Amino acid sequence: MRAYGLTLLAALLWSGVANGAEAPIPGAKELFYNPAGDHLSNSAPAKAPVRKSGGKRSAASSVATGGSSARRPVQNVLNPAAQKVLGLSYWIELEGAKGQPGTQVTNQRIFRSGERIRLHFRSNAEGQIALMMLGSSGNATFLFPDVEKRLTDTNLEADQDRVLPDDSAWFTFDNRPGTERLLAVFAKSKADVDSLSIGPAMDSKTTEAVLQTAEKQRGSKDLVIETETRKASEIGTYGVTHSGKPVILEIDLKHE
Repeated sequence: MRAYGLTLLAALLWSGVANGAEAPIPGAKELFYNPAGDHLSNSAPAKAPVRKSGGKRSAASSVATGGSSARRPVQNVLNPAAQKVLGLSYWIELEGAKGQPGTQVTNQRIFRSGERIRLHFRSNAEGQIALMMLGSSGNATFLFPDVEKRLTDTNLEADQDRVLPDDSAWFTFDNRPGTERLLAVFAKSKADVDSLSIGPAMDSKTTEAVLQTAEKQRGSKDLVIETETRKASEIGTYGVTHSGKPVILEIDLKHE
């Protein structure tokens, strides 16, 4: 009788899984690559990735990222408005030795004095992007866009690997250990970015308001963040909003 009971229980469990009763909840990375699951089956395939700089649109340097087998975000090109989930991902290019390609890492890595990095960004939909440096006093200053350096093209196309602020903008870690804090904002339109009161120079009050907006999104579970460190072609940090509201990601670079 006991054996029969166990067999029946196993059959019921299998039936529940087969009927989708225990379907896994997608994380930020899966939402980034396929925002609506099977509902986007009529979407056209994404175009091949395009590499652009912050201003000149020159090709980025060679980095091992998984090659042509890497996944690409599904885009609902037939009805873009139906794609509500908005996603931004970033990864860090650690400069290689002379003549060697860089290494793809995340902000979980501890950086050392003298090392140089560049920041790569990619989205699952077309939108506008801005990048800021958070100061120790609580204020923020723009890294991108930068009018003085003629880095003003803030449009980020879907599935476009782009180095910001610019291909030539390598960050070098000095001899003072600490944590460098950056803020990346990605939205569907410039109006959405402006609604956050983001500008070239932000005082501590305005900066705190933007950070609180991001915190509220996480608290409401609208903003989902996930970092991939194992699958070579997908290494990076992913942030998505279920509602399509601006994605605000804080990037902490630890330096020892």
